[in-house]
Amino acid sequence: MGSFKIEDAINNQLDFFEQEISSYPHYLKIVKQMSNAQKKIGYEFNNIRFLMLAFCRTINRYGNYMNDTLAQVGDAILDAIISERCFAEGKNKKEIDDIRQQLGQNGNLYSITTQKSLFSFCYHEQCFHDEAPGNNQVAASKHDSFIEAIIGAIYLDGGMDEARKWIYENIMN
Repeated sequence: MGSFKIEDAINNQLDFFEQEISSYPHYLKIVKQMSNAQKKIGYEFNNIRFLMLAFCRTINRYGNYMNDTLAQVGDAILDAIISERCFAEGKNKKEIDDIRQQLGQNGNLYSITTQKSLFSFCYHEQCFHDEAPGNNQVAASKHDSFIEAIIGAIYLDGGMDEARKWIYENIMN
């Protein structure tokens, strides 16, 4: 049995994702919009497919939003970086838990998404958030996973140092 190569597995996931969305009628607009999204986010991706996945709210074959697993990666990275910084600052366990809860809470992440006007880049198989009729909104709750998915995308694209830098500038500022 050969060794597991994480880069290959991640690229396979991205290839599968791109196969799924390349049939969307607004696929070319998605690609173009991601260029604008990079500017809003303040990070230039080496592989734009990570960002495309971060903003995708289509339900996949498993019944989950396509960006959910990327958001899980981002959530873990966010917790790790907050904890690392608090440790470096000499915080105790309770202080670290309180700071992680405060910075990682849904309301805080939602407000960052709103302040940066990122909802306009969210899309599903039919349209972008701003184009959707009221009953078909792409992102309609205060529990959105976009910031976490963006953190996951930055981490997978540029590594821990880039994710740390983005979190420091945008969440821990």
